Amino acid sequence: MTFKEVVAELDATEKFGTNPSLNTIREICNILNDPQNDYPTIHVVGTNGKTSTTRMISSILTHLGYKTGCYISPHIYSYVERFAIDNEFISEDDFIFYYKKIKPIIDRLNNILDIERVTHFEILTSIAFLYFSERKCDCVVLEAGMGGRWDATNLANSKVVVLTNVTKEHTKYLGNTIRKIAIEKAEVIKDKAYVVAGSSNKDVLKVLNKKCEEKKALLFQINKDFFIEDYQKKNDYRIANIKGIYNYFSEIKINQISKYQCENAAMAIAAAELFAGKENIKPELFKNTLIPVDFRGRLEKVRENPTIILDGSHNPGAMKKLVFEIKENFQYKKLYLIFAVLSDKDAKMMLKIIWSITDNLIITESESYRKYPYQKLYALAKKVKKEMKGGPLKIFKRKTISDSIDLARKSSNDNDLICVCGSFTNIPLARNVLNI
Repeated sequence: MTFKEVVAELDATEKFGTNPSLNTIREICNILNDPQNDYPTIHVVGTNGKTSTTRMISSILTHLGYKTGCYISPHIYSYVERFAIDNEFISEDDFIFYYKKIKPIIDRLNNILDIERVTHFEILTSIAFLYFSERKCDCVVLEAGMGGRWDATNLANSKVVVLTNVTKEHTKYLGNTIRKIAIEKAEVIKDKAYVVAGSSNKDVLKVLNKKCEEKKALLFQINKDFFIEDYQKKNDYRIANIKGIYNYFSEIKINQISKYQCENAAMAIAAAELFAGKENIKPELFKNTLIPVDFRGRLEKVRENPTIILDGSHNPGAMKKLVFEIKENFQYKKLYLIFAVLSDKDAKMMLKIIWSITDNLIITESESYRKYPYQKLYALAKKVKKEMKGGPLKIFKRKTISDSIDLARKSSNDNDLICVCGSFTNIPLARNVLNI
């Protein structure tokens, strides 16, 4: 099989959606002799910030001398981005090799009538478990796909759990309140685990405290057990001083300008401390550990005159952070917002959140099969305009990201800001248009 053929087969499995059960992934791993048990794991769950935090933890542990596997989702350009060892993506040839190892098991299970069709995420997670096992990783950092309780990654018995935050998303599967969603995510907490919490929400903390008491796990909270003491913006990066659980970490360089990446870095450092143990931590080794971390699609500045940023914000919580970061980090005359979103997202709330700072709104659509059709999204934007005061002077619609970027560049001046946001599926399209 070629890499292109593997990608086509995997893409076709997305239609099977989500399986609210661990039975299938458990069966796959049982056939593979349970590779997920061959290494200790750190599990990262939450609504936003999971990928960045997962990559940060992985990079830190690599610098501490561990052979560290890293599994994230989604990818932006290629499936290989989901699997890394010591900050190096899996090769296309190795990805084909491990897919072919898994494929006979998938085909066999898909022919058993009393088992759900094996889902896209279950296939990828089983590849990750096997790949990291056969490559003899010392530890693996796993990002949950959605929720926690029924997420395929929850088959791992994680020593450390990180919950970045909780906002409303995937309410069809996880529940329609913060408390219900937190309960689903907290189900990844195993007996006597260490739990790192990046949320200060009272409902979330009540859920975590209850679950930790039940599992005899220890909870560590940001701004209580570990802190960001200071963070300074320098050019296109941040320098943060972080008081960890055991140590003080000075001048941690983060190749990103956003404040929220400093928060993710604090959680990553706390998780690494708990995993490695106090006696194995030397703060001076941490200064450059986050430099290799790739933040593409996260407040990513890709052009100047006018400034163009790409951001994958795809839910109201992430959109609030985007608004804050735009106000905090950019000086501009007018904001041209290019907005495309997937059909299962709260597009109306996202528009309302960013409405007040947008001068010109360009509605478009991604190329995903889950896309929100731009004509329908345009009609929604018109409704939002009637409800909101102020906001965009003009609302445009264009069918493609390419046409939207072309319109924004032709209409804007050098001192304006162009922002492409609403979904990570927009990022590769935008980067291709801009020849990045």
